[in-house]
Order: sequence, then structure tokens, then C-alpha cells
Amino acid sequence: MNPTAINAPISPSPRSPLLCHFLTPLPLRLSNSQSQTRRRYRASFPRCAATPSEQPLVMSNKKELTGLQPIVEKMTPPVRLATSAVVLAASLATGYGLGLRLMGSKNIALGGAAVAGAAGGALVYALNSAVPEVAAIGLHNYVAEFEDPASVTKEDIEKIASRYGVNKGDEAFQAEICDIYCRYVTSVLPAEGQSLKGDEVEKIVKFKSALGIDDPDAASMHMEIGRRIFRQRLETGEREGDAEQRRAFMRLVYVSALVFGDAASFLLPWKRVLKVTDAQVEIAIRENAKQLYAERLKLVGRDINVENLVDLRKAQLSFKLSDELAEELFREHTRTVAIENITSALGVLKNRTRAVKSMSLVVEELEKVLEFNNLLVSLKSHSEAANFARGVGPISLIGGESDFERRMDDLKLLYRAYVTDALSSGRIEENKLVAMSQLRNILGLGTREAEAISVDVTSKAYRKRLANAFSSGDLEAQDSKAKYLQKLCEELHFDAQKASAIHEGKFGPPDLLETAMSIASKAVRRVFTNYIRRARSAENRTESAKELKKMIAFNKLVVTEMVADIKGESSDKEPEEPVQEKKENGEDEEWGSLESLRKTRPDKELAEKMGKPGQTEITLKDDLPDRDRIDLYKTYLLYCLTGEVTRIPFGAQITTKRDDSEYLLLNQLGGILGLTSKEIVNIHVGLAEQAFRQQAEVILADGQLTKARVEQLDELQKEVGLPQPQAEKVIKNITTTKMANAIETAVNQGRLNIKQIRELKEANVSLDSMIAVSLREKLFKKTVNDIFSSGTGEFDETEVYETIPSDLSIDVEKAKGVVHDLAQSRLSNSLIQAVALLRQRNAKGVVSSLNDLLACDKAVPAEPLSWEVSEELSDLYSIYSKSDPKPAPEKVSRLQYLLGIDDSTATALSEMEDGAFSSAAEEGNFVF
Repeated sequence: MNPTAINAPISPSPRSPLLCHFLTPLPLRLSNSQSQTRRRYRASFPRCAATPSEQPLVMSNKKELTGLQPIVEKMTPPVRLATSAVVLAASLATGYGLGLRLMGSKNIALGGAAVAGAAGGALVYALNSAVPEVAAIGLHNYVAEFEDPASVTKEDIEKIASRYGVNKGDEAFQAEICDIYCRYVTSVLPAEGQSLKGDEVEKIVKFKSALGIDDPDAASMHMEIGRRIFRQRLETGEREGDAEQRRAFMRLVYVSALVFGDAASFLLPWKRVLKVTDAQVEIAIRENAKQLYAERLKLVGRDINVENLVDLRKAQLSFKLSDELAEELFREHTRTVAIENITSALGVLKNRTRAVKSMSLVVEELEKVLEFNNLLVSLKSHSEAANFARGVGPISLIGGESDFERRMDDLKLLYRAYVTDALSSGRIEENKLVAMSQLRNILGLGTREAEAISVDVTSKAYRKRLANAFSSGDLEAQDSKAKYLQKLCEELHFDAQKASAIHEGKFGPPDLLETAMSIASKAVRRVFTNYIRRARSAENRTESAKELKKMIAFNKLVVTEMVADIKGESSDKEPEEPVQEKKENGEDEEWGSLESLRKTRPDKELAEKMGKPGQTEITLKDDLPDRDRIDLYKTYLLYCLTGEVTRIPFGAQITTKRDDSEYLLLNQLGGILGLTSKEIVNIHVGLAEQAFRQQAEVILADGQLTKARVEQLDELQKEVGLPQPQAEKVIKNITTTKMANAIETAVNQGRLNIKQIRELKEANVSLDSMIAVSLREKLFKKTVNDIFSSGTGEFDETEVYETIPSDLSIDVEKAKGVVHDLAQSRLSNSLIQAVALLRQRNAKGVVSSLNDLLACDKAVPAEPLSWEVSEELSDLYSIYSKSDPKPAPEKVSRLQYLLGIDDSTATALSEMEDGAFSSAAEEGNFVF
């Protein structure tokens, strides 16, 4: 575009419609506060939307000039001024000449000059008033000539204003600038389904500066775009459309915040205009900043350098992204880069058709990860690290969105492959040891896990070199075999004690035992699960216990021997005393008082009779939920307690008590189920507590605890064997529940007041746990209502606002709100009630109601009240001021103010005889 076109005439030639995001033209509105000090401008929106593949154009077709506008457009300011003077002078001269020629009178000639001058003045006015509109059209058509409106400069705008002789602050010209800016912002923002690119803010700020539009006017355009998006959300009926409009609005909020910087908080009143909360604005800024920073991170690979990190830091600050989120995103990015190599390595490792060369590919991928990790570690300690992107440091696969925490076996395979390659030459270098340590940290392996793998691989390498040395005769040729073996251990970094164990035949691969136990465990647990399934589907408890007993026997006779064989132990070896878990305080007492628990720990004679207990290494702890394991143990415990029930004809049944050996089987069942000592104790105590509670609730049916009932409960406790603390807890719970029910009923029925509440608290009754918050709030409201209807006229703020809420344990601020609401509603009701009692000639009731009115006024000071019959207000004042006992002067004075009675009327009423009623009261005019 040639800038000389500024001075060229405006061409009315049409152009194709230009594209924008909005569908219908809408007037631009400023906020209320802005509209009071700034002019209103109108921004029109084109009707078509931009497609993602097109560069959206900003301006619509060129505007055509109409009326006098083409003439005005061709005039420069001096020409226009001269033309105006000529037109005005010619009008005056023509009018004067015509009047003088036609009428021959000088006075008429002057009148003709005045008329013609007025017409000429009107023409001059019309000519000059069209200038701002012509200038606005000129600006519009000038910008429309540009393929990229961003090419418009501030000088171009000033030249256009100067050409037409208008001020940039002129309403029409400024409105066109705002309209152009609004269209440009709309075109820069991403189209539907697209994300921010990161250059939007720079473009908008540059264009805003070129137009010379100030921040308040520019901000009003952003608000108008937001209104349009918000309105489209309301009109959109589809969920997907609503979600897209929401994302578009969030992008607008974010871009606007960056365009206006710190001034955005008061220039962009999202909360007041569109009901958008501060939290939603923060989310919009945070999520879009994360998206832009994540896109910027994608441009950085494993060859990251100092320049990249500095640029990322600058981008983070320009995007307004917090350091915490930036660090999280950077670590996730480096983790993603490393995962690409890890995934590739696993793919090669698990390929069943892999060749020998595949292992080198696995190691190559892992070396790339290590190289990338070393680069990040070195950059972290760089002298300019303070200017780098946050999060630079070692890589770890654990955390983030990856699922490698659940794929630890795969990571172990990779670590084993790398260690195996490091030892492939028969020795290991120092740099490989460092790399192994770094790889362990990257993969997130524990120290023991990594050490077990290293020892296994190293022991195999040691055996291989030892076999080669023996077969080649190198070992026999050595003067000192010990020194040779020592050197071999040093080259492999192998522990000498483990090497010695290999020579003695006592040390094998550590994972061999684990593998054997793993295979055996899987098979055994499958058998255990079948027993459990049959036990659950049994018809009754006795049949269920029989299935569990079979499982216990299988564990003792088969599984225990198998585990001993795997571990290389003799089956004739005396069983070790099972290690008991450390008992918590009070557990010894529970073992001693509960007979069922005591029987699970048999004496020496019974233990010898039962033989060696079953193994407890293979359990169902991880196969069954805790609830199921507890229920199975409880089933067999009840079987031990009640015995075997046999049904006989005619509906009768015979119960056969079991001996104490069943409790030993119960103990072994606990081991198979993987229950801890504490869990077992809790089951026994729970059953005893359940039995005690059932009978105690019958004894304490009315909640009263008498001496006779205490003795009865003591006998019950000894019979059941429940420890004293548990028994007392059950008794307290029963009585508390009964009391709570009674208190709750009293509150609901209105039979409980604040005085009784305080008495209960003095008796150490925990009302917080007995009475729900809603009921306590209801009681507070009733108490305050009683104060406002007591007829005393007193209101103690400390008592109502602090003491009573504290007694009821309710929120103080909420309590104040309740008081204010009640006071405001009771105030007018008290006046109506006083007038009604006045008409009934009930002076005592009048005084009481007026006192209630004064109490409400103390809580919430009121303005003078209005009433249609002023005489009745005078009667109320008269009765109250002369009541017995005489009210306090401050109360009388306050009532005078509330009833709107002036001092002279109050003095006159005081001098009237007692008991005087107005005619209105006598006639009983019920005015409401």
C-alpha cells in the first residue's frame, strides 16, 4: 500500500466481504463508570466467521460517500474555509441585491440579506458538520486497502486527521478508530477449535499503539467482545458449542490481561459486568499460560542449550506463568523426552524376534537418556542458572502423568539389561558405575531393588570368569589364588564376602528363591481362593467352618512342607516361635480378660499335641479385601464359640461344643488370611462388645443408670469377658444416645431454654455432639425472639452477640444476622400490636409492645416509623410516658423519636390527664 493514497480521493469501489469471528452487528457499550466520563462509541461486527485456513480480514467493504460528503471529501481545510466564507458572503450579497432590486427598499434589502445569509450559514454548517463523518469514512477506507492492518502506522492516522482538519478526539473519528481496533482484536484471537499461538498480545499492543487509542477505550472494546461471547454462550443450546464459547472467553480474558498489564484489574471489570469471579479470571490466565508454555516447550528437544533456557524463562514471564507451574511443566517435558527413549528400549527388549544386536539398541536408547540427564545436571549448576527456565535438573520417571510407577517390572528389566551390558567385557569401568547410579535414580528404583539386580548380574559374571580361568589353567598358574580372586572381585566391583559364599556353595542368585516363592505363592493362593469360595457359598456357618478347616489342613500338611523345600530347610526342624507384633497399651489386658483370645494362645502341652503350626509366608492379605478377611475369621470364631449345630427331624437341633483345639486352628486361619495381631484382637473385642451392647440396651432401656443396674452390668461384663474400658464406653454411648434423643425432642417441642442449656453444660454434658447445629441455631432464634417479646425493652448486646452463641457453639456472625433479621421484622409488628391493644384499651399490653419495639430498636437502630392515624401515635406515647413504673427517660426519648412526635406535642401530652385516649382510639378506626 502506497502511503500517498492518504491524499487520494476515496474510491467507492466495492470489495469482497471481509471475515470476522462474530455473526451479527452489535452496539458497543462502555461500563457505567466509563460512560459517565467518556463518549459512547459503536463497534459493528461483520456477519461471517473466519475459517482456520484463512487469514481473517479486519475491515468490511469500503464505505460510500453520500449527500454533501463527496464535495467535502474533495476540499482541503483551507479550501473549505474559503468556500464557507465565499458562500456566506455570496448569500448575504445576493439577498441584499434581490431585496433592493425587487422592492426598492433598503430595509427590505437588509431583510433579504439576513434570510439569504441564514440559508448560506445553514449550508456552511452542513458542509462543516459532515467533515468528521467524512474523515471517519476516509480512515475506514484507508485501512481497508491494507492486506494486513498491522501495517498502519500512527503517522498515517495523524495524516488522515490533518487532511480533513479534524481532531483525533472527535467523536465520529474516535468511534471509527475503536471500531477498527475491535475488529482487529477479534481477527487476531484464535478461530473456533484453535489455540493461542503466543504472538497475539504483541500484535494487539503494536496495533493499539499505531492507532493511538488510549487504554480505557481499548479496554471497552475488549469488554464488548466479551459481552458478545457471553451472549453467544446463552444462545448456544449445544454442550459442545457452549464449551467452545467458554474457551474463547477464557482466551480473551487472558490476552486482555497481558495487553493491559497491571491496569487490567480496573480497566476490565469482568466481575461486575459479566459476573465472572476473580478465581475464574485466574484460571483463565493460568490455563492459557500453561498451554502457551507447553507449546513453547515442544520446540525444545534433548539438545537444549543456554539460549533455549533463557528464552523459555522470558516466555514464562511474558505469559504470566508462575514458577511453580513452569517447573512442573518443564519436568514433565523432560520426562516425556526421556520416556520416548525408554519406550523404544522396552519395545526392543520385549520383541520376541529380537536378534543379538537388539541389546545394543536397548543400551543405545538408555545412553541417550543418560546423556540428556547429564546435560540437564550440568545446566543446573551453570553460572547463569538464575536466568534459566525453572525446573532444570535430573530426570525422574516417577510422578507426572506417566504410568511407569505401575510398570516397575519393566523398568527393572531395563536396568538389568544395562548392568549386563556394562559387565559384558568381564569387568566394569568407573564411569559405568556412575551411569548405573544415575539410571537407577532416573528409573525410580529403590536401593535394595537395584542392588539385588546388580549382585545377581555380577555374580553370574564372576562365575563365568572363574570358570574360564579354571578351564584355561590361568587359575592354577597363579602363585596366589587369593590375590587373583581378589583382583577379579575388584575388576567386577563384587563384594568379597559374596564371592566367598559362591565358593562355599551357599550363595546363589538372589532372585532364584524369589521366583520359586512367587510361582508357589500364585498356585497356593489359587487353591486357598477355591476353599474361600466354597466357604462363602455354604448353607450355614457349620458347613462354612468345615471348608475353612480343610484349607487350614491343606496349609499345614502341603504348603508348609513345600515352602520348607523351597527355602532348603528340613521339615523335621523345630518350628520357631512366631514373632508376635508389638502390643499396644492395654492389649495385654484384653488378651487376659477375653477367654476366646486367651484360648488362641494355648499352653505348651496342647501346642505339642497339635504339632508344628502352618506356614504364614503365603497369605491372602493382598487377594481379599479387609472386610472379607475379617468376616471369614469372625465366621470361624463364632463356630468355635457356639459349637457345631446338627439338625434333627421335627425341627430340633443338637449343639456340640468344640474343644480348645479349634482355637488353635482359628489362630492358623488368622495367619493364612494375613491378619495382624491388632486386627485379631479387634475382632474378638468387637464380638464381645456386640454381645454386651445388645443386653445392656435392654437393661438401660430408659437411659437411667441406677445402682442396681450398675451391679447388673458388672455381672454382664464379667460373663462376656469385655475389658472394663470398653464396657464403660458402651454404657456411656447408650446413656448419651438416650439423653441426646431426649434433649433433641425437648428442643423441637420448645421445652428447652438457654438457662437449662447452661445447666447441662455445667454438668459436663457435651451438647455439641448431642444437638445438631440446625437445632442449636433454632434454639438461638427462639431465645432472641423471646427477648424481643418479653415486654421489658431490654437488649444486652454482650449477652445476645457473645454469651448465648458461645453457650450454643454457633457462628457469631451468623447469629448477628439472625438477630438483625428478627429485629427488623419484629419492629413493625410491635407497632401494629401496640395500636391493636390501644384500640382494645389495654394500656398494660400497649406498654409491653412498645418495650418490645424499643428492644428491637436497640438491636437494629431504626428510622422514625410512619402510621396513618397520628393521634394513635400520640396516644401510644402518652400511655407509655405515664405508665407505672415510670420508664427510663432515655426510653421515653427514644420512643418519641421513633413515633415522630415533636417536643411541643410531647410536652402537651405529658400535661394531659392520665388515661386520655384520642377520638381515633375511641372510635376504633382500624387503619392498616
